[in-house]
Amino acid sequence: MKNDYILYLEKCKALVDEPTTLIIGIDVSRLKHDACFGTKIKVIWQKFDFTNNLVGFEKFETKIKAICLEHGLKDVLISMEPTAIYWISLFEYLESKGRIVCLLDPSAVFFNRKTLQKDNGKSDPKDAFGCFDLTTQKKFYFTTDDSFVAFSAKLIMKNWMNIQRSMTSAKNRTRSFLSLVFPELESEIEEISSKKYLTLLKKYPTPSAIVSLSENDFVEKRTSELKGFKEKELTKIYHLAKLTIGVSLANEANTLIVQKLADDLIYLNEEENKWFQHCRKIAQINEGYSRIIKIKGLGDRILTGLMLSMGDYKLYSNATQITKLAGLNLIDKTSGSSINSPSHISHKGSHNLRYWAYHGALQVIKHPGPFQDLYNRKKKKSTLRGSGKRAVIAVSDKLVRTVWAILKKGGDFNPEHNKPKS
Repeated sequence: MKNDYILYLEKCKALVDEPTTLIIGIDVSRLKHDACFGTKIKVIWQKFDFTNNLVGFEKFETKIKAICLEHGLKDVLISMEPTAIYWISLFEYLESKGRIVCLLDPSAVFFNRKTLQKDNGKSDPKDAFGCFDLTTQKKFYFTTDDSFVAFSAKLIMKNWMNIQRSMTSAKNRTRSFLSLVFPELESEIEEISSKKYLTLLKKYPTPSAIVSLSENDFVEKRTSELKGFKEKELTKIYHLAKLTIGVSLANEANTLIVQKLADDLIYLNEEENKWFQHCRKIAQINEGYSRIIKIKGLGDRILTGLMLSMGDYKLYSNATQITKLAGLNLIDKTSGSSINSPSHISHKGSHNLRYWAYHGALQVIKHPGPFQDLYNRKKKKSTLRGSGKRAVIAVSDKLVRTVWAILKKGGDFNPEHNKPKS
């Protein structure tokens, strides 16, 4: 895949040098797009706009054909800045017409604009010319095909993480209200979103609903309504319900609220699993997935999160860049009363990548191997408060670097690599 990617870019760059290539730079926006047409040696048409709909796209395609016919041009190379989601529809249309499209780095467009005009002002036609100018310099970075896949993965990943955040909020609300109605049960539940406890809350949302049955009848529900519970668990829950100090006023309202909270968590569980499956399917396309999953403690969810949060790993040339992307790079305080305090991570970069790296570290340190060894060394070395958390951060950094290295360079995970000499 990497070689195909490089060959495709080289083909695009070769087209720039051809005198018969029409080069088009497009500034993308929500309602309309601006385009600049030309070749490597001259600008043919600098100000052309078309609406962000089918009529506008057909107008743009007609203009391309007219300019090619008038100036005797054969090939067409189009470049654009991937602005939010507004470039996707245009890309699909251009792809259906067999056009070659490359994307420009947004920061490159921004800084190039400053070199092209003295007033540093921004306008859509100027940005379209800036895109055209960068393309003539061969300063485009990735093909739309490659980036479209990465963009789709990013969009699906965003939905997956949003569902997870909603689940966390729903769990907190459920626990909070359960602490009011049935505090003894709330303290017994380790994972509030587990299927068996959600079923219990749906069927018997309040202590009064539980004790409305005899103990034997309630315990027998494990064979029908409350599958997953053991007899001693239901016996304990029944006794807790009889001795509860929970609020029993407005019992009907309590019932409705607990059932609604349980319904929300059941729905979010299903949605989370659905979006995870979408994400995992994208991650498993990469052959590195099957090699990385062999790391002990690294499950499907964590590895999927790491790979999709990392994005296009080919864009990074060394592991230090990945550390910075995750916001795990260390910085020192240079002023103030805490100048002598320990270094801390920057927290700049991808929150999602840092999240999955940290939770991945918590899992891999449970298993004997290089990650557990690193954790023990770092924790033992630090005598200050918080040594355990700093050790986990160090493992997070090593984990995200390891995943990137296997994706970038290939090969299998080697537990003996970089192992300190005894």
